[in-house]
Amino acid sequence: MKKTLTVSIAAYNVENYLRQTLDSCIVPEVMDELEVLIVSDGATDGTVAIGKEYEAKYPNTFRVIEKKNGGYGSTVNRSMSEATGKYFRLLDGDDWFDKEGLAEYIRSLRESEADYVINRIYTCQDGTDIRTLSDPHWGELEGTTQNIRDIHCEFTIGIWHTTVKTEILKQHPFTLPEHTLYTDQIFIMRTMPFVHTVQFEFTPLYCYRVGRDGQSVSRESRIKHADEEMKVVAAQVKYLSTCGELTADNKEAVMSRATLYYYYGIVTLLLMPPSWKTYRRIRGFEKRTKELMPELYRAAGKYSKKIAGMRLTGYPGYLVYAGKVENFH
Repeated sequence: MKKTLTVSIAAYNVENYLRQTLDSCIVPEVMDELEVLIVSDGATDGTVAIGKEYEAKYPNTFRVIEKKNGGYGSTVNRSMSEATGKYFRLLDGDDWFDKEGLAEYIRSLRESEADYVINRIYTCQDGTDIRTLSDPHWGELEGTTQNIRDIHCEFTIGIWHTTVKTEILKQHPFTLPEHTLYTDQIFIMRTMPFVHTVQFEFTPLYCYRVGRDGQSVSRESRIKHADEEMKVVAAQVKYLSTCGELTADNKEAVMSRATLYYYYGIVTLLLMPPSWKTYRRIRGFEKRTKELMPELYRAAGKYSKKIAGMRLTGYPGYLVYAGKVENFH
């Protein structure tokens, strides 16, 4: 039976979470339409053994792929190359799906021809049963399919919300960098230029675990991995400066998302303790962006009044915010 959805699970030393992740994919009425790729990124714990248990019991759904450690991006690269489903999405090895949501989602995907299919997510506090349903800016569009040019709201999505038509990945292949965090931003940025229709689903699907030590979204981790985040943002600026795929349909949405990633990068630098090194880094980054992608540079100034203010003062305003930024907008 042709697969409706390929799920890529990045699995590096997640033995304490993986059973919950895989159990959430066991929904008998839709499992024949589900392809789950469990990509062990050189795991050294019981991750592979657990994955093989599920592969043996449900060989038509689960498949374990073992590879040398290359970081999160390398697991997505491998899954994209092997995906056979009509649609493709990511699931972290310590997160899980809502089972009722998954069944409903796959039924919807059977009939859908949209390039992106978007759903709300639950954020779930680690070690508790507490769930919070996200309240996105695009909630008013649930139950509709829109041309991307007609989405008149801040189109803020992440990989937890997003399923992409596999055909886009096959026709416009790309490779995510290895041993680098925040490559989910590149995944969105390298697929969105080819998106023209977006379907917004009512049913929440993804359960995103928060509060676990070492998560890449924490303040401490963002500071620690600032170099990686800026590498990712710089790669997006370079890609957009040479990308000839933007159309009247999707340019506004792509630029809106790129502006948000740019803003995140500046905020990460401002989370760091003040230093002249960081001051020079911000100025240099802004200068390169202005040269390569002036449209993005201008958009970032419009998006954040404080970024605009720093520019007007020649960046001395950096010292006012450095080390204590929480909400920079």
